[in-house]
Amino acid sequence: MKEFIKKIERINFGLMSPEDIRSMSVVRVETPDTYDSDGYPIENGLMDPRLGVLDPSLKCHTCGVRGGDCQGHFGSIELARPVLHVGFGDIIHKILRSTCNECGRVLLNPEEIFYYHEKIEEALENKKNISKILNDVYTKSKRDMKEKPAEDEEIDEKYCCPHCGTPQLPVTLDKPTSIFQDDYKLTASEIRERLERITDDDMYILGINPEVARPEWLVLTVLPVPPVTVRPSITLDTGERSEDDLTHKLVDILRINQRLVENMEAGAPQLIVEDLWDLLQYHVTTYFDNEASGVPPSKHRSGRPLKTLTQRLKGKEGRFRSNLSGKRVNFSARTVITPDPNISINEVGVPEMIAKEVTVPAYVNDWNITELKKCVENGPDVHPGANYMITESGNRRRINKETKEYILENLKPGDILERHLRDGDMVLFNRQPSLHRMSMMAHEVRVLPYKTFRLNSCVCPAYNADFDGDEMNMHVFQTDESRAEAKSLMRVQEHILSPRFGGPIIGAIHDHISGAYLLTRKSMKFTEEQALQIIRKSHLAIPENDGEKWLLKAESHETPEVESEIAKKTKNVRGTKDDKVTYLNTLDLTEDEKAKRLKANKWNDEEKEIIKSIAHDRIASEIRQKYEDQSAVDNTESIIEKANGEEWTGKELFSLLLPNQMNLTYKAEICTKCGQCDKILRETPKDEVDYDTLCPIDAYVVIENGILKHGVIDEKAYGSMSGQILDKIVKEYGPGRAKEFLDRSTDLAICGIMQTGITTSLNDFELPDEVQLEINQHLKDSEEKVDKLIKKYKMGYLKAIQGRSLEETLKMRIMQILGEARDKSGEIAEDFLTMEHNQSVVMARTGARASMLNLTQITSCVGQQAVRGGRIHRGYIERTLPHFKRNELGAKAKGFVHSSYKSGLDPIEFFFHAIGGREGLVDTAIRTAQSGYMQRRLVNALQDLQVKRSGLVIDNYGNVVQRIFGEDGVDPAKSDFGRAANFDKLIDEIRLSEKEEGYNFKDISKPKVINKPTVNQEDINKLNEYIELLKNEMSNLKESEIKSFLNEHSEFKNQLETLYLKYNNLLKEMNSTIIQIIRTKKRLNNGSFILFKMERFDNVNDYPEKVEDLLLEIDIKINEIKKSDDYLFIINKTQLLIDKQKLISDIERFIAELNDLKNESNKINVSKSILSDIDKLIHKSNVLIEDLNKEINSYNEFNTVLKNGENSLNNLKSEYISINDKIEQRKNNVMLIEYQILFDEDIITKKEFNELKKELKNN
Repeated sequence: MKEFIKKIERINFGLMSPEDIRSMSVVRVETPDTYDSDGYPIENGLMDPRLGVLDPSLKCHTCGVRGGDCQGHFGSIELARPVLHVGFGDIIHKILRSTCNECGRVLLNPEEIFYYHEKIEEALENKKNISKILNDVYTKSKRDMKEKPAEDEEIDEKYCCPHCGTPQLPVTLDKPTSIFQDDYKLTASEIRERLERITDDDMYILGINPEVARPEWLVLTVLPVPPVTVRPSITLDTGERSEDDLTHKLVDILRINQRLVENMEAGAPQLIVEDLWDLLQYHVTTYFDNEASGVPPSKHRSGRPLKTLTQRLKGKEGRFRSNLSGKRVNFSARTVITPDPNISINEVGVPEMIAKEVTVPAYVNDWNITELKKCVENGPDVHPGANYMITESGNRRRINKETKEYILENLKPGDILERHLRDGDMVLFNRQPSLHRMSMMAHEVRVLPYKTFRLNSCVCPAYNADFDGDEMNMHVFQTDESRAEAKSLMRVQEHILSPRFGGPIIGAIHDHISGAYLLTRKSMKFTEEQALQIIRKSHLAIPENDGEKWLLKAESHETPEVESEIAKKTKNVRGTKDDKVTYLNTLDLTEDEKAKRLKANKWNDEEKEIIKSIAHDRIASEIRQKYEDQSAVDNTESIIEKANGEEWTGKELFSLLLPNQMNLTYKAEICTKCGQCDKILRETPKDEVDYDTLCPIDAYVVIENGILKHGVIDEKAYGSMSGQILDKIVKEYGPGRAKEFLDRSTDLAICGIMQTGITTSLNDFELPDEVQLEINQHLKDSEEKVDKLIKKYKMGYLKAIQGRSLEETLKMRIMQILGEARDKSGEIAEDFLTMEHNQSVVMARTGARASMLNLTQITSCVGQQAVRGGRIHRGYIERTLPHFKRNELGAKAKGFVHSSYKSGLDPIEFFFHAIGGREGLVDTAIRTAQSGYMQRRLVNALQDLQVKRSGLVIDNYGNVVQRIFGEDGVDPAKSDFGRAANFDKLIDEIRLSEKEEGYNFKDISKPKVINKPTVNQEDINKLNEYIELLKNEMSNLKESEIKSFLNEHSEFKNQLETLYLKYNNLLKEMNSTIIQIIRTKKRLNNGSFILFKMERFDNVNDYPEKVEDLLLEIDIKINEIKKSDDYLFIINKTQLLIDKQKLISDIERFIAELNDLKNESNKINVSKSILSDIDKLIHKSNVLIEDLNKEINSYNEFNTVLKNGENSLNNLKSEYISINDKIEQRKNNVMLIEYQILFDEDIITKKEFNELKKELKNN
């Protein structure tokens, strides 16, 4: 009989009535006992055999099935008194507030009831959400009085039932199950009676469907007892039985229920009955939810809380997330991962032990039966073998010594053989937590010895994996469809670009980056033998040799690929010229013939052996050669020629990896951002730039036609997250080419690092004594600055930053000073730590590992330890540690670590450092939990959204969430590092294509003006020709002059900003000194001379020296400005300004000629299009004049700024000299008074006094 598939239209959720629970129940449970003395379940007990059995030797008394096969059956407990269901406390409270306590009607007038009834029906018909309507009903139906009225007080109608007029007292909920009306606590029986009075019509507008639920069913009178299979008991080692937590709870409910029945039948006092009733309510509450707020949890004797119904459902370990949504699968493996640079990024190394255990179903046919019989012969213990054979009829046989012969004889097409994993099989590889798409990718198997998964380290960033004990999961596909889908969509090469920002997330790391840098730096050269060995070890194509020189042709880039590695050919954006695919069957070829077919026709005997070995490694049974679009990938010309015996550079070796037509320029990671290259490129025509001297550290990378001409390769080239070359290759040449580039380039980098060697030790962090002294002096000066700042704060001289208090200002200033101290000391160390002979610096500068900050902390100063973004402030009795004074604010007292890691931290610094480190650990743990929970909520919220083909984003109800995906319609995975498009690259490509196709602007001299045009066709043609010439001339003007002016304007703006920055820094420095001098002067005027002599005199003696130094510094600054590029810039621009004035005159004359031409044209009735063209030329010329005038005004303003700045410096110099003179005069007055005091006290004689006065006067 044909089975019909039924579609679920909808699902109704309702409540079980007491009658439903009784009808479902197979036994009424009455006794709390479980087993008798013989170990058999007691009838009418919680383990009654009618509820199901656990022991396979017993039969269920309800269904007659043995234990293990019986699903179990429900029972029931008749409660002596009703109790509230803890899960519905809020709903019961809302219903009681919205209905009359006398008649049970909803507290709305008939018109409102009818209105909401119609509204709910309409919403349900249209399948819309009715939650807002129900909230309105519950809000408007509240008629609670705020306080109970007096007996003789008249009650407002709004507090009375609109149906029976009964006043409505306030109803409150004391969670979880206590409900009060005014001050009186309602019993469960009274609540049930009130709920029973609610009519079906009123229930409808309260959001309750009377067909499946009644509100009185929220108050329990019969409690369902779950089957035994839900709460199985276990037997301990001692032979005792241990019952499930639910059974324990049900025992408590039964015992209290029995006691309540007995006391009610015996006529016990109401107080005792109510106490037992409350206890029954407690046990039922904790049976449903043992974590309900306001209720103490029910516990075992050991103190462990019981795990009851709610705890079994909710949370990560609950029934939904752990059992129903959780996945437990077969054909999977898990073990530790280790790195293997010798396998491709598309591959994963699988231990042979796993390959023999996890199988792939192979369908037997005429083509593979011989191969599969070999697997059967090997059996389950020899790889590659097989474990099981499944016949067409579905019989499954284990392959072993006894069955091997039978299976070999009977294996036929149509059977399925579960064979071992072998090289080339597609598997799914996963690392948890699976946070993004690249956490699960498809790899090809490489069966290897030992017991760990092997992974190419380039793939680590995508998985967020490292090799400190991480484990990963492997899942083996069981169907051809899943394998094909994974190969097309999930292979690693398809996920090189991150869907988050459109840049490469899979790329070179660590050794690859260091090795590539060491290989491509200027000083790295190799002998011919070394170069060919590196090429061979890197699995690159060997260049051809004509007997005199090596020729690397474009066809050498063609790498033979195993058929399983080649995906379906796709055309790139420029189209393909040759879509041919040729197949090479190598089964019948000798090794020499194979090698010859691999584009190695010219060779000598020695080379023959090299290529022969490569051919042996690379050729599989079926090889096909793929020819791409020549303009996109290959070039028929030789791109590198090397004479026999000539040295090879690392750059030439790296060029072997690059596509021929690739052009790219960028700044490497090692760039120090000095700006020298930008300046040269601005000032020098592109054709005249000498790239060899452009950057002293070779950080400006230039790739032309697939040759690395200049620059070094580091993280910026092909590193994870930032690889410029890798990004260009994957976007323009496809993921297959990018995978090949990444595999070969990392091989080449490792070969490079093996040739040069790299090591690091503590010697890399040794600084000369003079450098260390300079660092210590700088740190000491910074700590003194902090002390002075604190003194200014305590004396009341510190000014608050706008919007900040004095305390906040002090903290910010101290953090700034100490931050600058660490940075400056790091800069001093960096000046000594260079890349020439220091491998640690190589790693840091190239982006391979660590940063220069880490190195400077090792060598110079660790710096300020921060807690919550500020200085360390917690401690004991107003101090961070007992070793400091109370309220001490100094650098060391608040967490500044003066020492370096190499010199070692003292105990106080070590303690503060541990505080900062602990915050980092705690913050990481908290942030991980928060971000994980946030992602889970976002994923659940976004599951209902779908994006239509038009880009429209809608939810399940069809509501529009976004008119276009992401508000811009840009897929982040297809973007360019987050940008919709890289316009600079597009413009460069357009210019390059124009250059290749021969487009350029013609040089046309200025034409003669036609003075008296006559009215004939020949002259009109001349006029049109003349206008075309004018257009070309304006085109030249716009193309050359205006671009030149714009470039100069951009340069001028940059220089002006630099000059302003210099002025501001200088003025800040001067202002600080002026304030100090003026304040000192004020103290001299107002302070006590004796006190001044004790506290301030030495400082005043220092001032003339400081001011002299400052004046000298101002003179130096003025001379620097006069000699600087900024100052010379204006002087050199004088002629340019004159030229621009002359150009304005020429353009004005040109406009006058155009106006004459227009007037003459009007006389001869020239066409309107010609007149329109003339008007456009006049308008463009006027715009050009305006731009030139703006440029001239800008130059004049700049000149004024420079002059004013120089005058300001001279004025400051005069002020300082004046202040210095006044300080000297004040000092003399102070000395004179001091001498007078000494004379008055008879310490010096009158003669000595006069001599001292004379000396002061002479000075």
